[in-house]
Amino acid sequence: MFEKFTKISLLILSIFMSCCTSIKCQNKVDYSWILGTYNFENPNITIIKFNSDTILSVSAVKGDASVYTDAGLICDTDGNLKVIATNCAVMNSNFDTVSNSNLLKDRYLNYCQERNGAFWPFEQSVLVLPFIGDKNKFRILFTNTQSISTEQDSLRSFFYSYLNGAVIDFSKKEHGELINVWQRLYNDTITVSHITACKKDNNEDWWIILPMDGRPRYSILSYSIDTIEFFKKDCLGKIGFNNIDFEGQASFSPDRTKYARFNIANGLHLFDFDSKSGSLLNPRLIKLSVPPGNISGGLCFSPNSKYLYVFCDKLLYQLDVSNPDVESTKVLIDTLDLTSGKEYIASFNHGLLAPDGRIYISGIWDSKYLNVINSPNCKGKLCDLVQQAIPLPTKNSWGVPNYPHFRDRKDVPECPPDKTIEWSESNYKIEFKESFLTYDFKSSKPKSISFYELSGRLIKLIELTNSNGQINIEFLSNGYFIVKIVCNNRQYIEKIIKL
Repeated sequence: MFEKFTKISLLILSIFMSCCTSIKCQNKVDYSWILGTYNFENPNITIIKFNSDTILSVSAVKGDASVYTDAGLICDTDGNLKVIATNCAVMNSNFDTVSNSNLLKDRYLNYCQERNGAFWPFEQSVLVLPFIGDKNKFRILFTNTQSISTEQDSLRSFFYSYLNGAVIDFSKKEHGELINVWQRLYNDTITVSHITACKKDNNEDWWIILPMDGRPRYSILSYSIDTIEFFKKDCLGKIGFNNIDFEGQASFSPDRTKYARFNIANGLHLFDFDSKSGSLLNPRLIKLSVPPGNISGGLCFSPNSKYLYVFCDKLLYQLDVSNPDVESTKVLIDTLDLTSGKEYIASFNHGLLAPDGRIYISGIWDSKYLNVINSPNCKGKLCDLVQQAIPLPTKNSWGVPNYPHFRDRKDVPECPPDKTIEWSESNYKIEFKESFLTYDFKSSKPKSISFYELSGRLIKLIELTNSNGQINIEFLSNGYFIVKIVCNNRQYIEKIIKL
């Protein structure tokens, strides 16, 4: 009897370990991030290491190649970096270029001809995925680029590409070898940017989405244990991206029900996604008020897939994508604070959901900070955006890693109950009379009241001792301001005007 029980126990353990190998062991493959900038003389790189709760470390290393914009990365099962891929070079965990990495420099427009991997300007143009069925290999998907003028073809972007592939193999060489380089995976023309992927329902295979060049179409590829192959094209609506389609960011939601693509030049393109059939559905074009003079920007879904954050250089929006009327839900979370006195501040460009459940946001051009959304599952300003929250030891240009979602992120708690209470007129009363603000919080005792410019700069913070009272606001000039009142763990925020 004991022997039979032991055999059954071992069988169950074996099944469990098998599941761990195929699913659970992928849970830390995005636990290390790489950020950098174009510097072929001194390619210093920032490495950020996470656990499921917080950032563990931020440090600088020197690599054989520069990392510029959104690198393709993957870690081992313990969360340590395994592959760092740009479109110009592939490095291993020692930040050494792997064997045959130089073959990637064979490109049309000579972007990769400088020393140390040089300069590749196109965003989300490389993606690293597990090699299904072989833990010693990884697949690299990447674009090349060719240029075309509007006189030659008015429908095409300034740049276009095909999808290429390579494999990095650690089975024969400990430090890695690049094989099957420049394998043509898809022959129709696509944009040079926005390679994205999500898992299929079996949690092993993948869907890969490629925006078509110059058309409102998306090519969908299927990646299984045998091959990457064309699956279908979805032609959606009449409005696609214009010839500025190489900037911005695209992403799936963690639950794989939404797909979004954005840059400032083209607006937010939002779709439903059917992970069973691999179909994009219900196209929506959402216009946002954006600052002039920029074409980039980015986006990121919340862990619960309910909210979409859109990054517009100096503006940051939140939208509720669970609402049928998505556009009506947009909230301006904040504007970029230009008064901090810090050098190389990060604007709002690309965002990525981290292992700790927070969203980290890079800046445009060179910056030495990351912005962070601490509670992205919370509605409106309760999401707790902190600007310039994470100082970096090296400069970072434009991007964050181009990681797909390896898990559904149900591990991230929903918004805490004490943050979700909505204020109503029965909770408070605020009035403005001449140069005074009168407040009355009937059911709570406020702790403080703060006045902010629309840029986010703090004008004045006043500690409060009573649940009602009057404040002289002669220190405010005429115009619009943000008022924030903190009561215990709740906060009330309102836009006001002083005439």
